[in-house]
Amino acid sequence: FPVFFNSFSPDIRNHIGSPEKFYFGGLGIKLNSEIQLKRNFMVSATYGVSFVDNFDEKSSDPNSVLPHVRTEIVSYLQATNNYLTKLQADYYWSPHKNIYTRFTGGIFEMMYGGVGAEIMYKPFNKNISLGYEAYKLKRRTYQQKLDFLDYQVTTNHINLVYFNPSSNIQIKTSYGNYLARDKGYTIDLSRKMDNGLQMGFFFTQTNVSAEDFGEGSFDKGFYFKIPTDLFSKKLSKSYTSFGLKTLTRDGGQKLNIDNSLFDQINSSTLSDINRGWYEFSD
Repeated sequence: FPVFFNSFSPDIRNHIGSPEKFYFGGLGIKLNSEIQLKRNFMVSATYGVSFVDNFDEKSSDPNSVLPHVRTEIVSYLQATNNYLTKLQADYYWSPHKNIYTRFTGGIFEMMYGGVGAEIMYKPFNKNISLGYEAYKLKRRTYQQKLDFLDYQVTTNHINLVYFNPSSNIQIKTSYGNYLARDKGYTIDLSRKMDNGLQMGFFFTQTNVSAEDFGEGSFDKGFYFKIPTDLFSKKLSKSYTSFGLKTLTRDGGQKLNIDNSLFDQINSSTLSDINRGWYEFSD
């Protein structure tokens, strides 16, 4: 059984809203690999190489009074042209009808790695889901290999998601603990097109005061998620994302995670299957 999947795709790295400079950007290529050892157990990895960027123009350090959980992201972008952004193992299990769990560990993103677990209730014929996720994390070194810094944190969130199939609008609310050890909620409103393109906006309010948060007062922004197979005849689960914030700060920051329970289960629910069937019959 193991099954191997490999693909190359452009790696467009953008960072907009740093306290140091408004825009940093780069272009490269990334290798996306996945080994499916069983139907419910897989290992995935992403390795990138940068060809051109302006990240070396970084000139100062962030002045945030909170732990620098995101404001040093340009240091990660600047440190190396060869970077491991994902190396994670995911195990899925359904202990009961409409209840799903996920256990995961490894390198989750550019800045963090660790272990985590999720549980979600999602009826097949309903457009609402309720879940809980928790991650024990360590911050990675700037070179983005397998080493870690001293900073450790545990994040956890209760997530409630509602999807309206007639408008393709999705509303997600989360409440819990964030990377800088602050607590609060996030509201995310997005719309997913039939071709897989998703766009949305969000805001996060936590117990960090406006003075400690810094300019902007609270976290907010908008984003686009572009599926890789939109430009290819091959099916792929990967996507390129682009986001814009007024400023990058440390309050209200979440882990960036792939292969979440919601992403895996939502594509096989009744409303999504019906939408795909109607397109096929046309």
